[in-house]
Amino acid sequence: FSALVATAGLTQLVTEAVKAASIAEQSSNRLDAVLRATGNTVGFTRDQLDSMADSLVRATTFDDEGIRDAQSTLIKFGGLHGEVFERALKVSADYAAFTGGEMTEAAQLIGKALADPIRGVTALERQLGTLTAAQKEQIETAIAAGKTAEAQAVIFEKLESAIGGTAGRMNTGIYGATTAAK
Repeated sequence: FSALVATAGLTQLVTEAVKAASIAEQSSNRLDAVLRATGNTVGFTRDQLDSMADSLVRATTFDDEGIRDAQSTLIKFGGLHGEVFERALKVSADYAAFTGGEMTEAAQLIGKALADPIRGVTALERQLGTLTAAQKEQIETAIAAGKTAEAQAVIFEKLESAIGGTAGRMNTGIYGATTAAK
C-alpha cells in the first residue's frame, strides 16, 4: 500500500513539474515570437531580456513566466524601447503589486498610457488619482510638440512617486525570508 501511495505522489510531482515546464516554455516562445514580429524594436537582446526578468524575479514576488509575458505585452506596443521599456516593466511590477493583479494586466495598462499619453492616463487616474492640471498640460504640450518621451516622463513621475518600489516591498519580511531560495 505504501508503495502505491509513494507512486501516486511521485506521479503528481512529475505531472506538476511537466505542467510548470510547459508554461515556462510557452512564455519563452511567446516572447521570441513577439521579438520576431516587431523586428526586435525594443532594443534588447533575448539574453538581456532574460537577465532583466531574472532580476525582477529575485526582487519581487512575480515569477519569470509572468514577467516574460509582461515583457511581451510591452514590446507589442512598439514605441517602448531602451530605458523607457525598462522603466515600464518595473512600474508594471509595482502597479501589479499595488493592485494585487497580474503583471500582464499591469503591463497592458502601463503600455497604453505610455503609447498614447493623452488618452492612456485615464485608466491610471482611476487607480492612482487625477493628474494635476499642470501635469495634463505638460503631457498635451509635449505631444503637440512631438516630444513623446517628455510626456512619458510625466507619467513615469506620477507612477513612480505614487507606487514606486511596491513590488520590491512585497518581497520583504516573512515572505521574502521564506522564498529567498527562489
